[in-house]
Amino acid sequence: MKKRILSVLLAITLMIPVITVPASAAGQYSRTPILTGYADVDYQADQILSEIPTAGKDTVGQIQAVYDWIITHCNRYNWDGKYYYDQNAVAAAAKSYELDTAQRLSQGNAVIRQEMEKYWGISSSDYSFDANYSLSYKAREMMLKRTGDCVNYSALFAVLLGHLGYDAHIISGYFINPGGSKVSHKWNYVLIDGKYYWFDIRIDHSFYDRRGRNTIPHDYFMVEDTKTWEKTHSWDHTLSNLLAANASTVNTLYNEAVRQAMGIEAFDEIDVSRGSLSIYRKINTYTQGQFRDVSSDAWYCDNVKEAFEYGLLLGMDDGSFGTGSSLTVAQTLAIADRLHNQYYGGSGVFYQGFPWYQVYIDYALKYQIISKAPSDPSAPAARAQFAEIMSAALPDEALQAINDIPSIPDVSSSAPYAAAVYRLYNAGILNGNDEYGTFCPDTPINREQIAAMATRFANPDLRKQIFMGVITDQEILTGQDITTD
Repeated sequence: MKKRILSVLLAITLMIPVITVPASAAGQYSRTPILTGYADVDYQADQILSEIPTAGKDTVGQIQAVYDWIITHCNRYNWDGKYYYDQNAVAAAAKSYELDTAQRLSQGNAVIRQEMEKYWGISSSDYSFDANYSLSYKAREMMLKRTGDCVNYSALFAVLLGHLGYDAHIISGYFINPGGSKVSHKWNYVLIDGKYYWFDIRIDHSFYDRRGRNTIPHDYFMVEDTKTWEKTHSWDHTLSNLLAANASTVNTLYNEAVRQAMGIEAFDEIDVSRGSLSIYRKINTYTQGQFRDVSSDAWYCDNVKEAFEYGLLLGMDDGSFGTGSSLTVAQTLAIADRLHNQYYGGSGVFYQGFPWYQVYIDYALKYQIISKAPSDPSAPAARAQFAEIMSAALPDEALQAINDIPSIPDVSSSAPYAAAVYRLYNAGILNGNDEYGTFCPDTPINREQIAAMATRFANPDLRKQIFMGVITDQEILTGQDITTD
């Protein structure tokens, strides 16, 4: 077997991204072929797929075509002594295929299959069959002899589906016979359009044999309900539960793998000696219904629209804006980093990896927005913490004072965060929680409340002047403009 051609495996955690990069900037993975990284296996997979009529078919049609081909072309422990391809010819072809694959990877036209088990800390031998080396070896056996056991069926299915752009894994456990007895068994769990589905091609093949090879059964084809699957299968749910809970995260993992293979940096390097507020621009287009939890008559709708268009608040991974949820420390860093990067001439685009917020921590540390990594990035950010991070994102010339606030009722001048809070009050970014200018430093901030504040950083015309010493932040209270004279 050829030596693996490239490794672009990435660390992954249980955290689902909560402030995502726009699809156009998050990478190029979308049904991009997923390769094993072993040139002879990947080459032969392409040869087999050329025999399978997948062109023009929808998702289910493509997968069923592969499923049916394996059932009708492979056998269990009934090798006829024939080799189904010339190993020397494939080895020779694999040499040029390896070079071609390296180029495809560098262009973002292919990606290496991700071994996610070890990044979730799963060390059980039950998952060794899913590793790229084992999966490739077992698939190669099936390609060569067209006969094998359940693991060979599952491995070949996973490799072929990978080449069609579907993330497929092997699950190890037991098949439960009608009488209740159990036999050691392997089957597949496949990511299709954002959700994982169950497949057991070996059991359907056994029915195909028993029924005279006249009709291809699909009793165990693309089963969605895990409870239904448990009636005939028993296994350690650790891996499958993680995959099911993090389907969207897996897609982002492949985006990150594409980015790394293409040599694209995680964020734009900038020159901190040059910055300007005039550089800020609207980089996204907001459409009505952009977020399912932001109605057009909500008091914060316009604020959310502005924050989204400036690329500062991009929404949650589930398609919502996250209305009512507290802004986290990691999300605060994401906003601060985007402001900082754009101010100094960068695009403000960050490519997320795993955990999703690591790129923002790395950037904030590099450019001294924070002095040390937060102990719990997913924790809600207190208003004082928000003020400190956001104040550090921009220099004095970008936060010129338009107010002169002598005192804030609940912010002592000796507080470690006082300088940041007063700086943002005087710049017209923060305006207080009530008519007395109360700041409430220890309380969290909702995402819809922060939308207005975030855009004030980018657009000075939106900043608030405070008259007669009365400080208000109407967005936080009622959403209604309050004027004083």
